[in-house]
Amino acid sequence: MPHIAHALLLLTLTSLASAADINIWEPASLRNIYKSKALEYTIANFGTVPYGHSVYGTVFRATPLDACTDLAPLKWDANYGTLVVYVERGNCHFAQKVLMAQKIGAGLVIIGDTDNEDVSKILPVEKTVELMDKIHIPSILISKSDADNFRNLLVNQRDGNQLITLAISFPLVKSYNMSNIKMILQVDDFRSYDAILNLDAYHNAFAKNMSLTVHYKVFKNVPLMHDEQNCVNVGNTYCVMSGHPLHKNLNLIGETLRHMCLFDKSYDEYMAFIRQARKSCFDSSDEITQDFKSCMDTAYEKSVKKATRDSLAECNDPKSESAIKLLDSNDDNIKYYLINFSPIVFINGYIYKGNYDDSNHLMEAFCSSFEVAPASCSKLGLFQQYKDFSSASIFRFMLLTVLASLVVGLMILAIFYLLYRKRLNASFD
Repeated sequence: MPHIAHALLLLTLTSLASAADINIWEPASLRNIYKSKALEYTIANFGTVPYGHSVYGTVFRATPLDACTDLAPLKWDANYGTLVVYVERGNCHFAQKVLMAQKIGAGLVIIGDTDNEDVSKILPVEKTVELMDKIHIPSILISKSDADNFRNLLVNQRDGNQLITLAISFPLVKSYNMSNIKMILQVDDFRSYDAILNLDAYHNAFAKNMSLTVHYKVFKNVPLMHDEQNCVNVGNTYCVMSGHPLHKNLNLIGETLRHMCLFDKSYDEYMAFIRQARKSCFDSSDEITQDFKSCMDTAYEKSVKKATRDSLAECNDPKSESAIKLLDSNDDNIKYYLINFSPIVFINGYIYKGNYDDSNHLMEAFCSSFEVAPASCSKLGLFQQYKDFSSASIFRFMLLTVLASLVVGLMILAIFYLLYRKRLNASFD
């Protein structure tokens, strides 16, 4: 018998600066397990994650449990809210499971691991843009031991019995006037170009409130990685790992250094270069062109002023003092994230998980990183939707409700008083 969803998804603004938590409300047996320990999870790197908000819901089991095919239809009333669906890992990609759950109305998907491993070191990703664009809900992966606790309760779930209700927060560090966006990009990956170009569409509107830094994936002193084409030895060995091993003579370390130097020099010319390179040096399949190196040289000459190019000649020399300083500084900002899928985006130190190609959602997360959101945020449809559920909005609604009730109460008392006086006067007459 299909499970009936009695879920409630409520999005409210929070100002959490600590690590994210899942708080179990019901049943008591499960709540007691997690009183003394946290329920660890990792957020999938696709979908729409409601950063700066909390999700409250009730968990229901998918049928079939692996969610690799269409799920059994659910007879549920939309007035109950949004589904939180539990599925299990295996047999298909993470994104496929989330898409199947989304099709039956899920607002959050919990994926239970089936192997004993540290889920904090696992990043559920989806590289297919077509599939990423179809998913608009968040999903998380929990450990096998936690999944076992959930499964034991969910298999006995019957019409209101053994319901798991929980709250999960997706926190961001809140700031006042300025929030930081940090990006780690890969010089030969089209996704990195798309990510920074999408963000650029909002940069001017938020320039007064956004501190944007851009870094690149460069490996430092990694054994067995030395490649003369894509490495430079300047006391330390810096290498860029190519995502296109069949292409030769790419000089990716030189190209990466050129990107970093230009970003530090002129944001506008950097973006013009990125735009030209994305247009000319990637083919219709989003692969780099056969003449990638010469194409990038041409894009640089077309989009960057000669005076700027001349001023950056020393910085572009990998063995110059300024280049070595820039490579060292870049390494300090990216060395713990080299194994992650690129592009990587941080907002006030938190890794942004979700569809990197959805710039509107990225900016909604950015707006949620403020104690009081900048005025430009009101122009974002998604942020306006979340703001309607904010604690400040709820407080105003409650305050207006109380005031309206007092006014109505006073009016009723006045009417009764007038009627009483009229009747009293009539009795004396």
